[in-house]
Amino acid sequence: MKNLIKPFMFFISLIEITLFSCSIDLDGDTPYYKFSKDDFNNIPTVYDNVGEIFIFKNQLNKEIKLEVLDYFITKETGGGIGSSEPFHYYQLLTIELKVVGSDVSNLNCDLKTIRVSNWGGYYIVTRFNFSNAPDPCINGGSSEKLEFPYNVHEMNINNVNYDKVVTIFENYRIYFHPDHSFDKVFFDFKKGIIGFDDLENNEWRIVN
Repeated sequence: MKNLIKPFMFFISLIEITLFSCSIDLDGDTPYYKFSKDDFNNIPTVYDNVGEIFIFKNQLNKEIKLEVLDYFITKETGGGIGSSEPFHYYQLLTIELKVVGSDVSNLNCDLKTIRVSNWGGYYIVTRFNFSNAPDPCINGGSSEKLEFPYNVHEMNINNVNYDKVVTIFENYRIYFHPDHSFDKVFFDFKKGIIGFDDLENNEWRIVN
């Protein structure tokens, strides 16, 4: 019986190694889950150039510009006591964006943060944190969390098709610019923020 168990356990271990070979390392005896090549199909790498500016226009030809402030990956700890996951390390990607030309003196009031994590090596989690209108410094922020697989739809903007789109912060009245509050934002998991609608019926879309 023992001779049957050993090959079976070896087979199970081989399956586990195959499944996670692209995303798991060992740090001592502790698993370290990293983003795999496939994970980056659903991660907005368009923001990896710090200082780059993305332009959005509405039907009145007015512009809002978003600048990439930061884009970095850190090693985080997760799981352990009180968690459904065993203790492990995982990668966390943090993206920080800010409206160009905003007169808001406190940067934290105008910061848009996107965090993508490879939690437990099983699924990708994307978290959004934007400030609320009308006074972002007082009212705090709104957060939204989405887990892979995402329920996406398609959008076509200026003859460019985006096929990994979700609508976030719908009816949240989030703050996005000193002069505008928004009730929805359109986010593509590969191309990032591609548009938003404000409370004055203006539709802002990315300039491709």
